[in-house]
Amino acid sequence: MNAQVFPSFVADLLFDFPADEYHRRVLGEVSNSGIKQALRSAAHYKAWIETIDDNDTPTLAFGRAFHAALLEPDRFASEWAVQPDFGDLRTKVARAARDAWNAEHPGVNCILQEDMDRAHAMIAAVLAHPWARRAVRDGHSEVTLRWSDDVTGLPCKARADYYVDGKAPFVLDVKTTLDASPEAFARDIAKYGYHVQHAHYAEGFRMLGNPLRNYLLLAVEKEPPYAVALYYIDAEAEQRGYDLRARGMERIAHGVQTGEWPTYTNDITRLALPRWALND
Repeated sequence: MNAQVFPSFVADLLFDFPADEYHRRVLGEVSNSGIKQALRSAAHYKAWIETIDDNDTPTLAFGRAFHAALLEPDRFASEWAVQPDFGDLRTKVARAARDAWNAEHPGVNCILQEDMDRAHAMIAAVLAHPWARRAVRDGHSEVTLRWSDDVTGLPCKARADYYVDGKAPFVLDVKTTLDASPEAFARDIAKYGYHVQHAHYAEGFRMLGNPLRNYLLLAVEKEPPYAVALYYIDAEAEQRGYDLRARGMERIAHGVQTGEWPTYTNDITRLALPRWALND
C-alpha cells in the first residue's frame, strides 16, 4: 500500500503526557489496542472506536494499581488508598461515613487491603529478581510515543510501561499473570498479542530515531509465591508480530480511505473443526 497523508501527530516522545488524553479514541489514530480490534475485522475496530470504554473490571483495576506501585511509587502513594470498612452500607451511619471519607479523598482510587498487600508482595518478588531489579531502575514510566506510519501514513501512538534510554535503550512491558512459566506465558503472548504490541512499540521508537536494543516482558504472578520471569521473544515470534501489525494497519488505512469497514466475509464459507476437536 502506498503511504497516504492523513492528519497526523507531531512525531514526539513525551514523558508527561496525560493518560486520559492518550487513551482518547479517534478514528484513524492507531494504537496497539486498535490493531488488536482490526485483526478481528475492520468493523470491530470502528465499533471499538465508537464505544465508550466503561468495561472496567477488578482485574484491570488491580493491574493499573500494580503498575503504578511498581513503576510510579510516588504517584501510587498519592492516588491510591485503602478504603476503610464502613460496615453495613444499608445503614445511614455507614453510608454517611463512606461519603465523608470519599469527600476527604477526592480523585483517589480505592484499593482493597488484600490487594494492597498483594501488590507489595509482588513488588518484593520483582526486586528480589536480579535482572528485574536492574530493569526497573533509572528509567521513565508511562512514556508516550506519537508518529506517522511510513507505510500507510496513519497517525500512530503507543505508551510504554517503562523506557530506559542510553547506549542500549529498551522497553520493559509489565504483565501480571497467573502462570509466568515459559510454556504458559508463551501462550499468553499468542493469546493477548504481546508480540504485536512489541512490533508496534518497536516501530514507534524506530520512527522517532530511538531504535530499541531490546523489548523485555516482565511476567509477575498474582498468587504466592509471586514468581517473576523476564522474557524476550525470538525472531520468528517477532516477525509474526510485525506481519500481524501490518495486516491490522492495512485494514484501518483501507477503512479510513474508503469509508468501508467490513467484518469477516460476505461469502458462504465451509468450516473444518480444529484439529484438537477431532481427537478423543
